[in-house]
Amino acid sequence: MQSNAYHRDQTGNRRQVSLGADQLDASFRGIEEGRLQANGNPRIVPLAWFRHFVEEQEEILGNDPCVYGLGDANRKNLETLMQYSLEQGLIGRRMILDEIFTSTATHS
Repeated sequence: MQSNAYHRDQTGNRRQVSLGADQLDASFRGIEEGRLQANGNPRIVPLAWFRHFVEEQEEILGNDPCVYGLGDANRKNLETLMQYSLEQGLIGRRMILDEIFTSTATHS
């Protein structure tokens, strides 16, 4: 399976490149690792009163409000989005998520 991605070359121009499934999986893993390692915790802010808001967010959204991959939470959200899109005539048929996205079994 080939997918298209975009990057900026040395001159700043946007270029299209083709990626295979292995390259997509490696890119996904790299992005996820970078996100988790960003300064230990990318949500740390040196404000005395900020902790209250972080705790409130965690209570509502859980420990990771930006979960990647097709895990249970994202699969349910995307299936709901697909249903709404079908009902509103934005898509012609209900598609299976696995036909839209590359295999993410190792990422969920």
